[in-house]
Amino acid sequence: MFCLKDYVFKKAKIFVKENKLKANIVFPESSDSRVLKAAVIVLQKNLADSIILIGKKDTVINSLKEFSNCNDILERIEVVDPGFFPDIEMYLDEYWSLQKLKGVTKQSLKTQVLDEITFAMLMVRFGYAKSCVCGAISTSAKVLSNALRIIPKLEGVKIISSFMIMDTLSIARNVDCCFGHDGILFFADCSVVVNPNFLELAEIALQSAKSFKDILNAKPKVALLSFSTKGSSSAKETEKVKNALNIVRNKERDLLIDGELQLDSAIIKDVAEKKCRESLVAGSANVLIFPNLDAGNIGYKLVERFAFAKAYGPFLQGFSKPISDLSRGCSVDEIVFASALMISI
Repeated sequence: MFCLKDYVFKKAKIFVKENKLKANIVFPESSDSRVLKAAVIVLQKNLADSIILIGKKDTVINSLKEFSNCNDILERIEVVDPGFFPDIEMYLDEYWSLQKLKGVTKQSLKTQVLDEITFAMLMVRFGYAKSCVCGAISTSAKVLSNALRIIPKLEGVKIISSFMIMDTLSIARNVDCCFGHDGILFFADCSVVVNPNFLELAEIALQSAKSFKDILNAKPKVALLSFSTKGSSSAKETEKVKNALNIVRNKERDLLIDGELQLDSAIIKDVAEKKCRESLVAGSANVLIFPNLDAGNIGYKLVERFAFAKAYGPFLQGFSKPISDLSRGCSVDEIVFASALMISI
């Protein structure tokens, strides 16, 4: 049986082995015990070669010793205090170059650069760290706004979106069926784009298909969800989905995508046979694209709570560097998983 966590951990370990010096993560929220504990576990499991923690060195090291007295582990952790960072002027110059069109002075930005999240994102921009994993304390708005200011987008990307990885193969379930790809589905967008227009919805679908393929090395089957299946209802909301479908098909002719599809048509073969027999996606979709943030956020939480599925994310997509926006309610296990995923991609 496919185990998502084992699969991601194995990919991360391979990356660490082959790219030792590049396999590091910066955690800006070192005041949170969950982050410190996760950092130790990540190194113990060799899911990263090294960890950077932002904070006061003595304070962070003393807190770390609660979770590990192993010198081999502690030696792989670098604690950086932005106020005493030797290249802080270079970081300030870079940040100002990104902001100066707004009419601000360089010195007025120094306080922002010393902020842990901003500083960590600059570390990723400069290549000092492969990825930034944060959000255990900070709001999604703060994480995203800093990432948008500092981390370049991938070429051709106009909007940033996010996806959730839903693992439905929970031992708490006793259902004789398997959804998606070995029980794994990607849900998008669940945390960033509130009410995408048809162009944005198309881009979310394309980004999510790419994320699915990059992470699982499997063929994405994308369903554009709606309250309607193939014209069963006519409304401006369904027109948005249809228009998004046409755009994606014109851009990626080989991508398996269909819409508009109701949820049951997208993932249940018997229903798909009745409603849209000719579809190559219906009944076996593994990437579900929701029409707006209300539907996406509510949808993933319903599956997580009612079906006892494991929800990982949200993970930001469209950036040129891997950035993870943790939930403030995240567990240590979820931080470890997010870290491994950021290293593995």
